[in-house]
Amino acid sequence: MPQDPDAASQTTTTLNNIPVVVFAGSSTKDRKKWSSDPNYEGKAHVPIAGQPMMQWVVDVINDTNLTIKIIIGEWIRRDKVEKACLFLKGADKLTDNIWKVIDYLGHKDKKTLFVSCDIPAMTRSGLRDFTTRAIIADVDVAIPFISASKCQKAFPGSRSTSFWVSGQKVTMGNVMLVRPQALLDSKNLIEGAIANKKNVKALASMAGFVFIARFLLAQITFGSCLSFKDIEQLIARQFNIQVKAIISHDPGLGLDGDSPETCRILSDHLERTVQ
Repeated sequence: MPQDPDAASQTTTTLNNIPVVVFAGSSTKDRKKWSSDPNYEGKAHVPIAGQPMMQWVVDVINDTNLTIKIIIGEWIRRDKVEKACLFLKGADKLTDNIWKVIDYLGHKDKKTLFVSCDIPAMTRSGLRDFTTRAIIADVDVAIPFISASKCQKAFPGSRSTSFWVSGQKVTMGNVMLVRPQALLDSKNLIEGAIANKKNVKALASMAGFVFIARFLLAQITFGSCLSFKDIEQLIARQFNIQVKAIISHDPGLGLDGDSPETCRILSDHLERTVQ
């Protein structure tokens, strides 16, 4: 069915109103992982299929009618973004960068898209679909989840943190649509959640004994006793923050280039799929 031109125009206008923050990392964090590369300048500049990893991310954002307002961290190709983009010096700790970015945001109740620099295989359609659905969900924090089997099919040999929920095994994406004030209001929760992003058991334990027991049971029953709605309701009840899990069909949102091995997989994927 042809898309309604007015609906398409409205979607474009809505996306244009969403500020984007890209977290570009630092040149010192994770240096041990890249010790064999004497020219390492931070993950943002790691070469992937002929160009710096973050350039793939910037290009997708630019092509999705989104505007990068802030880049925090190491990034030297400043001619590739809007002149009005604000560049901030980053810290090694992600949460320090989040609080710094929020300090610079003028309207802390305005939905803002946070994007990691290390997801070069993210697609335009995947980013647009997630952002549009996250806007419609109208919550404090929206996060994409991707089928782990779909990620493995797209990136053979890759490893991503995954868990069973709602009858499927999923991995968490590396973008978020957030209401910055909600993050400030739940600062301790955000600090703990980000510190344990790669440790789903630790994440689950933050919700208490009953939930961790249910979570662990879900891991041996293929997620049959735990749903995304259960998790969303528990977070709202215990932490007073409205969260929405959005199922994405873009595996590129789920695999971050956090090691030389993963970057080789991402590079091979892009060389095969991008004409």
